[in-house]
Amino acid sequence: MKEIKGFFDKLGSKALFDFYESSLYDSACGQDIVRVYAVSKNDLLKGDFKQDWKVWLGFG
Repeated sequence: MKEIKGFFDKLGSKALFDFYESSLYDSACGQDIVRVYAVSKNDLLKGDFKQDWKVWLGFG
């Protein structure tokens, strides 16, 4: 996640997003798969929709 946040920071937009990480083990390839989500902090995503993202990712 540090690498992804670094890309957003270089663009000057890291403060505009909340970051979430989800991982799972893929037995077919024998590796962990890590997904990083950048969810906008703008007012349109506050409230129920933003909470839905947290629940969907397992953080809420």
